[in-house]
Amino acid sequence: MSAPLVIPEHVLQQAPWSISKAGVIEKCSQQYDYKYGPNKIKELTVYQPATVGVTVHKVLEMTLDGTPVKTAFQHAIDQNNLTLNEIDEVKTFWDQIDRFTKRMAQFQTKHGVLPQNRFIERKWAIKPDFSATDFFDKKGLFRGVVDFAMLTASKDLIIIDHKSGKEKELKEFEAQFRSYCLMALAKMPDLRGVQTAINFTLTDKLVWNPFVKAEVIRDQYRPWMVDYLTKSTVGLLQPPVPVKGWYCNYCGYKPICTAFGGTGRVPEEAKQ
Repeated sequence: MSAPLVIPEHVLQQAPWSISKAGVIEKCSQQYDYKYGPNKIKELTVYQPATVGVTVHKVLEMTLDGTPVKTAFQHAIDQNNLTLNEIDEVKTFWDQIDRFTKRMAQFQTKHGVLPQNRFIERKWAIKPDFSATDFFDKKGLFRGVVDFAMLTASKDLIIIDHKSGKEKELKEFEAQFRSYCLMALAKMPDLRGVQTAINFTLTDKLVWNPFVKAEVIRDQYRPWMVDYLTKSTVGLLQPPVPVKGWYCNYCGYKPICTAFGGTGRVPEEAKQ
């Protein structure tokens, strides 16, 4: 039996982690301090996620749960207060979503996926010992939201993430995929293995990663997770410093950032 994995104290103190949270400290410790630190503050400017992408995601969620395509589109459009141009753009995804939904229905029939074994927009999390826990457990190690998953009759879990933007190399999502595998095995310890994929909705492509056996997830992905978090969070071991990058365009603290001529001081109304 292998020895328990040793997780650095600074990682545990700032847990639970997510891919996005780890990404913030990895890129800029100053942004992390403003957003997650002991004296965290509200964002001074709020970056709005692409409305079209959010709407497309909602349509997929509804159609995969059995809502007719036309009804799902109308509901999602009504809920997101879209402009006419945005509505037209959302509707360009109609055929792709219709085909994907039908493809998933066929997959479920072929591989014996029972209705109760379909998982849509599920919030999963793991403890430091890599067992499952509640998403909001403050003592958890890592958490994330799974767009769509299916458990086959062979005890294989299929996890599909939706992306409405341009295609990217799968390697850019490796950390996300591995975290999904870890959370899935914690949630369902008797899994044979996990296979992940991305549904690039815009181009109507479903791109698969190789199947990963449960023993690989246990033996290789668990130490990988500890190493990933340890390396990503090294910025916590020194005072916060601003680091410029492409991500600055989406940072809600740019108005006060010293890297852009700000004072670094926090307005009273932004303090929490």
